[in-house]
Amino acid sequence: MRLQDMASKGEAPQRISSSSTGFWKWVFAPGWMLFVGGAILAGWMGLLDGLSWDRGLVLLTAIWLGLGSFFLWWAGRLEHIWLEGDLLVVHRGGREIHVPLKSVRAITETRWSRVKAVTVELEPGHVPGDELFFVPPLRPLPFLSHPLVKDLYRRKRLAGSRYASLPELP
Repeated sequence: MRLQDMASKGEAPQRISSSSTGFWKWVFAPGWMLFVGGAILAGWMGLLDGLSWDRGLVLLTAIWLGLGSFFLWWAGRLEHIWLEGDLLVVHRGGREIHVPLKSVRAITETRWSRVKAVTVELEPGHVPGDELFFVPPLRPLPFLSHPLVKDLYRRKRLAGSRYASLPELP
């Protein structure tokens, strides 16, 4: 059932990916690559005073390529995801993919930053790559588990699964 159909029937899907997903995916990573890359190119062309030294530009270019590659890889994996009952509804390339929670193998999150990233590992065959990666809505404190992750664990247990080895969260 499409999200539009759910809304018309009075069901309320819950968006679990941050509304800033589009910014991270389509603005931040490519914008950073273009802006910093343009500055480095200007340095190579001798347009910026003080950056005409070769070793510094080589180092800056290497850092730009490394960080830029990481940003593009990280942002390229981000998904727009909604939760509807025991289904994850994933928007990917103009299509909706419905994934039952009982097919979730593992849920992990980063706790070291304020912008958390959640990875949901699935049993093979549901989505290309067999994992979902998203940033949940922003929470003010780093180092704590996001309440949404706890809710996904709870819903996963209620949905039943072959993967009963998911650890309990406090």
